[in-house]
Amino acid sequence: MTKYEQGKNLEAFNRLYREMDQIYHGLAVRLGMSDSGFIILYTIAELGEGCLQKDIAAWCSLSRQTVNSSIQNLKAQGFLTLESGRGREKGVFLTQEGKSLIEKKIFPVMEMEKSAFEEMSPVLMMICTSFYSIVDGFFVSNYVGKTPFAALNLVFPVCMAFGTVGIMIGAGGELLEYSVLYSRLLFAALTPFVLQNVFQSFFVTAEKPGLSLKMSIAAGITNIVLDYLFIAVFRWGLAGAALATGIGQAVGGIIPLFYFARENDSLLRLTRTRLEKQVILKVFGNGSSEMVTNLSASIINILYNFQLMKLAGENGIAAYGIIMYVNFAFMAIYLGYAIGSSPVVGYHYGAGNHKELKNLLAKSLVLMGGAGIPSSFLMPSHKHRLPSGKKDL
Repeated sequence: MTKYEQGKNLEAFNRLYREMDQIYHGLAVRLGMSDSGFIILYTIAELGEGCLQKDIAAWCSLSRQTVNSSIQNLKAQGFLTLESGRGREKGVFLTQEGKSLIEKKIFPVMEMEKSAFEEMSPVLMMICTSFYSIVDGFFVSNYVGKTPFAALNLVFPVCMAFGTVGIMIGAGGELLEYSVLYSRLLFAALTPFVLQNVFQSFFVTAEKPGLSLKMSIAAGITNIVLDYLFIAVFRWGLAGAALATGIGQAVGGIIPLFYFARENDSLLRLTRTRLEKQVILKVFGNGSSEMVTNLSASIINILYNFQLMKLAGENGIAAYGIIMYVNFAFMAIYLGYAIGSSPVVGYHYGAGNHKELKNLLAKSLVLMGGAGIPSSFLMPSHKHRLPSGKKDL
């Protein structure tokens, strides 16, 4: 018989689905429960007591016969009771033993799932943030032209370095005009840009990474929609791209400011303060490494642009910009992991758990190295033309 070719995406999806199924089967076995019993109790924990058997069957995609059989078994074990519900249907209620069982065995599983999702949120959040320049580049290259696209890539490093001098070296004529235009408009949005990055860490520390992800998605969608309107519809060119980016950053930086300034259900809130010189000096010292890292990356990009301008002109800068966009997506994964793990590092450092810090460092090196090595081999393997809109790039 000829093997059916599913395609790589479908094969990967089916493999992931089977792996997930095996994980929950293993959990049920370790908890001393059947698969169906575990699913029934998990569903009751989600829907609440008094739900009907048909509700459970629909929620967890099991047949009503399977649900009825599992409920009868759990009832016989003293975990469930059936009481009058809507019409002739009987609602499913937990006994005291059933409530105790869910608290001891089901709730911890839900907490693990929640923790895993919250660990993913900072990564997704940074990926959303990285799309600012990627979206700008896509619309500018396809609707404005090669020279504005090169200007965008030429000026972006200085925006990241907050005013580092030297980006305009080698630029002239129309390219210089576009660079000045884009940088002036983007500099006006640097404050919300900084606030957005700061509040990403605030949300993680306040145990609200999911809310931070929602804000990043909202800011990203705002940027995409306005890029289309300002560039493709209104034909505002590079100025439209800068305005769209600035407004998107304002959504991600200003709205959280109001959230933390008011009473909220998180662990943090902005209050009145006074000048704390010692604290500020410590903040400067602690953040100096991050400043040098970002500044050095911007300077390296500036030097690349300087050499590319001499060797390949606008085409070289535009092509390098496309490569950097791909790099942004990979970097976002590592930065998201760093933001997500920083509260854990801070907690153990404050508690003096140096052994746990060393353990976390070792695991982080393995994770980052394990993800980075395959990525470096993966990058050159894709030889398809990227969506720059220009064949000469």
